[in-house]
Amino acid sequence: FVIFGFIVFFLRYIYMNEVGIIVRESCGGDGFGCTVARNVLQWTILMLLLCISGPIIIALLDSGNDVRRRSFLDVFIGVAAVFVFIIFPLIPELQFRTPLVSTDFEDSDLIRTFYLVIFIMLATTYMYFQCTSAIRVLFSDETISRSKILSRALVGSITRDERDFKQAAIFKVNRMMGNAYKLHQQDRPIGSTNTHDLALLNYNKISGKTEPAADFYGIWKSFFNKDLSRKEGIWIQSRVWAGMISQL
Repeated sequence: FVIFGFIVFFLRYIYMNEVGIIVRESCGGDGFGCTVARNVLQWTILMLLLCISGPIIIALLDSGNDVRRRSFLDVFIGVAAVFVFIIFPLIPELQFRTPLVSTDFEDSDLIRTFYLVIFIMLATTYMYFQCTSAIRVLFSDETISRSKILSRALVGSITRDERDFKQAAIFKVNRMMGNAYKLHQQDRPIGSTNTHDLALLNYNKISGKTEPAADFYGIWKSFFNKDLSRKEGIWIQSRVWAGMISQL
């Protein structure tokens, strides 16, 4: 959510600003060289703004979300960042216009309403996370673990990922033990006690057996119903999420 919020903030207040006007004023010709220079300069400025503003905004918005670090100061910084970067730019009296960063645009009502809804949803989500972080500061781990409501409401993504990994390990071990049991019991003679040789024979019979792999739809289905992490143990890192969202 933090990375998505920064991307929306960048597209709204930094990318849609007057950088193009600055670039056009730097080279006003219509020749090929001037056109290439303007494009290179514009994308260089945007890249620098992205590299400079990204770590600052993400670090401030993400403050207070660390489950291992508990501090009211971190929560206060996170709440202040929500007001500065998400809420204050929506207030007409606080809007401003600069060559690099602008919050005052002459947009249509549809675009303005679209961004308004997006930023309100982001602000609500961020404030919810900050409230849960504040509650984690107030209560100890023992108190949270004894309450089902608090433990479910305050559990972090790291804890959920660890739970999914353990479930995937249990699922794979159970399936491995079930397959081994089938090898020892398939075509077993009546009264036989030693099934080691029988298991080797049964394994040789099915050594070339295959199963169909999931297609594009099946992979996305397993991703949304959590089978990808709870059965296969595949965890998609936040860096991959950030890269995919940035490409979009």
